[in-house]
Amino acid sequence: MEKSRKREGMYNIEIDIKNALDSEKPIEKLTIIAKKMYKKGLNSKQIYDIFLRYDISIGDNSDKKDILEDFMDMITNWYIGRDINLSE
Repeated sequence: MEKSRKREGMYNIEIDIKNALDSEKPIEKLTIIAKKMYKKGLNSKQIYDIFLRYDISIGDNSDKKDILEDFMDMITNWYIGRDINLSE
């Protein structure tokens, strides 16, 4: 039962990430998703890993992949000048 809940939760996150990437302001939407996960108790590494799994799953869809990878750099403080602090 617990595994199915985790899968269902992950499925919802995947849908949220996909919808964010399809939106007019994907970075802002992805930030909201990441901050919600942080507020629910996930740490930065866990959040990064969720986005990484999604990144791997979308293959070479370059526009969305580029946006997602830029966002992942922002939440790990590797995107100079556009770092995102999840605790704010």
